[in-house]
Amino acid sequence: MDGPTEDPERFGLAEFFVRVQSRVGVDRQVATDGARAVLDTLRESASAKEYGDLVDQLPKEFRQLTGPGTGRLEPRRVGT
Repeated sequence: MDGPTEDPERFGLAEFFVRVQSRVGVDRQVATDGARAVLDTLRESASAKEYGDLVDQLPKEFRQLTGPGTGRLEPRRVGT
C-alpha cells in the first residue's frame, strides 16, 4: 500500500467547519453536529486506545468536539 502523495495540510477548527459546510452545503450548527456524530460513532466502534490515539493526533482545539483522548465522553444532547 502506498502512502499519501502530499503532505497533510494543517488547519484549525474554524477552517474545518468552513470546509465541512462548503462540501456538504449546510450551516455551521449542522456541520458541528455532524462532525460530533462522526467522532462519537468512531468512539463507540473503536477501542478506547484506538480512539485515544486518533484524538491525540488532532489539534487541541478539536477536543471540544471529541472530549478527552481516553475514549470517555460525557453523553450530550443532539444540537449542543
